[in-house]
Amino acid sequence: MLQKPGILPDIAENKPSITYANTCFLPSNYTIYGNITEASEPLRTKKEVTLAAVVLISVLIGTLVASIIETQMMLYNRMINEKLEELESRFTLQFNQIENQVSELQTQQIKLIKVIAQKTTGKS
Repeated sequence: MLQKPGILPDIAENKPSITYANTCFLPSNYTIYGNITEASEPLRTKKEVTLAAVVLISVLIGTLVASIIETQMMLYNRMINEKLEELESRFTLQFNQIENQVSELQTQQIKLIKVIAQKTTGKS
């Protein structure tokens, strides 16, 4: 067991005393079971947890912003459609009024032509 890489031997008792993954940074979480030393998985550091939280918040905010933009676009589209319908209604109403005025003018023109025709045929 003493010859395995990653083990520092305890020479006085002739057993491994600590395992390590990197010679510069020894693990802080380890347990000795008789002749075997086991290193525990390191707990997540504050930096990793903060990074994960930032990523999660970024994803949530990105989704929220996209949802807000989509909602605003739908609202804007609905407002534009309402304004367009209102303009179309006003245009149709005004167009119908103009058609009625033209029809009245044509009727008056026909009456005028008849009156003129009667006066010219009556005088001749």
